[in-house]
Amino acid sequence: MNPSSLVFGDMVEALRNAELGLLFDRIISSQPRLMLVGETGTGKSSLVRHLFSKAIERGQIEEQPESLVVLNMAAIPTELAESTLFGHVPGAFTSASTARRGAFEDARGGVLFLDEIHHAPPTVQRKLLVALQDREFTRLGEAPGKKRKLDTWVMAGTTEPSLIEAELRHRLGDFILQLKPLRRRKRAFAAIVEALLARITRERWPQRMQGQSITVTPSDAVKWLAEQAWPGNIRELESVLRTASFFVAEPKNGISFDQLQKAYSMRKLVSSSQSNRDERNRETMTPGQDQLQDQLMECVHDLHRTNGLPDLEQWKSWLAEAYHKKLKNKSQAARTLGIDIKTFNRLLGHQQYT
Repeated sequence: MNPSSLVFGDMVEALRNAELGLLFDRIISSQPRLMLVGETGTGKSSLVRHLFSKAIERGQIEEQPESLVVLNMAAIPTELAESTLFGHVPGAFTSASTARRGAFEDARGGVLFLDEIHHAPPTVQRKLLVALQDREFTRLGEAPGKKRKLDTWVMAGTTEPSLIEAELRHRLGDFILQLKPLRRRKRAFAAIVEALLARITRERWPQRMQGQSITVTPSDAVKWLAEQAWPGNIRELESVLRTASFFVAEPKNGISFDQLQKAYSMRKLVSSSQSNRDERNRETMTPGQDQLQDQLMECVHDLHRTNGLPDLEQWKSWLAEAYHKKLKNKSQAARTLGIDIKTFNRLLGHQQYT
């Protein structure tokens, strides 16, 4: 969503709208390490872009091609996470033939947003903690004496704050904002729809609408939308509105109630199909499999809460149990333990566990 058109009203837990504007001003001025907590699709990255654009307007950040760097830690392979963040030197690992800058250097003087930070491997979380404490870091494979200045406004986003190591969570969260899910933003719902429609109009009919925005008619249709469940939050709402816009022949006439309901029903069909697949998967689980998954996940969550790490033999024991005690395959066992398949295979190690 375009930061200039995003409506932030009623967005943050425990804060009134009047407080929110003043708070954002102070955050932009002091640039604290900021953690945004909320469900997927609640607008974390949009809020980051809004704060970033306001900081540029005030001259607190110089606008450059890489002044804002956004990383989704869930999309970065575990073995590349440290290099992606901190960079590496030649020979740091097998394929590292040349030096490479990381995100901290790319975002120098600007903003680095680490979304889904809880997916960062424990070793990377610890190195990030030290970097934030000391305001300096080294590239992967670099001599310890070679320090690089950390000159970046760091923000982080997460849907699972409990999975971030406690010390890092405190260090990242000089200021923590808990974002409301869309279902709890009733007062701002109509304004959010209006902002989304403005964006869709600019993308689909920039010349035809001549600065005007497509609307939803009648107004009761927006009230109907507000009463629906939105597990995917703003992102899901935008998807429904975008689908509805493709049924429109004349945008100046707006999106009709019928077109809106049709788009919503299409989305529900996809959601129902996914729910049915999930239910079939549960039905095909072998006896005791769900209990094993719960036990493994409980162990993993306990470790995150206590900042502990299992030793290699504990890992191998858990992996052997996950793989052999009737979990379907390695991929499912890895997902159960919250690690990727490459890490699973690497930790699985010796032939006796394969």
